[in-house]
Amino acid sequence: MSSADLKRSSNPLHSLYGRMALLLFAVVGLLMVGFGVALYALTRTHMDEVEQRLNSGLAAHLIEETPLLTETGVDDEALHHVLHTLMAVNPRIEVYVLDLDAHILAFEAPEGKVKATRVELDPILRFLDAVDRSETEGSNVVFPIRGSDPRDSNRAATFSASRIAGVDGEPGGFLYVVLQGTKYREAVGGLWASYAVRLAACALAIALFAAFGTGLFLIRRVTGPVERLVQQSERFAESGFSESPEDPVENSPHPTDEIQRLERTFLVMSQKMTAQLEELEQLDHHRRELVANVSHDLRTPVAILRGYIETLQLKSESLSDQERDDILNIALKQSERLGRLVSDLFELAKLDAGLVGCERDLVSVAELVQDVAQKFELPAQKRSVNLNLELDPVAPRAWIDVGLIERAIENLLDNALRHTPAGGDVTVAVRSLNESVEVCVSDTGSGIAAADLPRIFDRFYRGKSDAADRRKNLGLGLAIASKALELHESRVAVRSDGATGAAFWFELERGVA
Repeated sequence: MSSADLKRSSNPLHSLYGRMALLLFAVVGLLMVGFGVALYALTRTHMDEVEQRLNSGLAAHLIEETPLLTETGVDDEALHHVLHTLMAVNPRIEVYVLDLDAHILAFEAPEGKVKATRVELDPILRFLDAVDRSETEGSNVVFPIRGSDPRDSNRAATFSASRIAGVDGEPGGFLYVVLQGTKYREAVGGLWASYAVRLAACALAIALFAAFGTGLFLIRRVTGPVERLVQQSERFAESGFSESPEDPVENSPHPTDEIQRLERTFLVMSQKMTAQLEELEQLDHHRRELVANVSHDLRTPVAILRGYIETLQLKSESLSDQERDDILNIALKQSERLGRLVSDLFELAKLDAGLVGCERDLVSVAELVQDVAQKFELPAQKRSVNLNLELDPVAPRAWIDVGLIERAIENLLDNALRHTPAGGDVTVAVRSLNESVEVCVSDTGSGIAAADLPRIFDRFYRGKSDAADRRKNLGLGLAIASKALELHESRVAVRSDGATGAAFWFELERGVA
């Protein structure tokens, strides 16, 4: 995937902010609509409860002193009197006379308005039972109790009811009073539609706008860092992952939330990736340099060997014994040089690949240094170089891999002898430190130029100040020594002023038997 494929879409709904804003709008809208519907239903229920609670005894009061039933049925004159009195007091109610089975016996309404012939009996009985218990036990009545509306079969109405006594004093029926009749609903319905609904809609719109605006602000606060992180990742991809972004956490040393921690993690990851890419580029450069150097260093001894072997083959009969011996000696030296190069390359390759294990034992470093120095006494004498040992008699033992540390000391000693002129000194010192043992190899040679110090441990790197050494040395000894010490979690340090010799030293973990 190219960096162009990572570009954001121009459609705002494809962004996290746009989708969260749309989701917020939908959620807030649904909540507000639900809240409005719930508030409307609660308000109407509360109004019905108050209405029914205040008028629960209305039907009983109407018939206290006016009997409505006679031996022949409903007393129309008494009913008319009751309705006239009731409508004068409360014109929004409707009154019905029912028999014991809740069939409608009488009412006063225009023809065709009353569509039902009976109402539900169960709500009436529950209402009367609740009122009776309230009067005798003083318990609270749970209102509203809704019953049938004779004028509208699809509507449940609040009502007041009372038993009607017959001529002989036995129950003769019920007086059923609908508290919010048709005229009341028509009057109130228009008012509610024209005022309350508009007021509620306006309030809901204001609340929705305020909630949506606040939500957008909060979403921006949350998605802003995400958007910034996306932009930084896109710029990082466009740069070919070579330019690490700036600190996105506004220099905060301790990120406080998940997004800031994500930003800090991305910063660390990008910096590490950039460093690794730079390291890979350097490794690729060193690889090309390594191939060129190995090709040269292998080609030279092979060419010399081939030349002298061809000479020996072509001129074998004409060569004297001394000339034949000289040719064979030169060929032998070149084969030894070739063998050392191959051996060093093989050893360095194993160290780089992690194929060399570090099996540590508790060993006396002073004794190991003394054994290694004995191997170099003869080469030092041939070069007329004084080889000195400074061994701390109380130096403790250290946890080391004998083979690796021995090879590191040999390479450092060989390097010191090659750069020390006749009459000079090479010193190997072992010192005891607080928590480690220090080994130092120093010489009085020509020193190391300041320009060469940063790359002195690079493989195949040879300083430019010594042309003779560049022809003879392969530039792998110090690299092998450095790798061997890395396996001991140590490193080789170097010091030189470029004129009066050099000193290499390293530390090893001291141990207790």
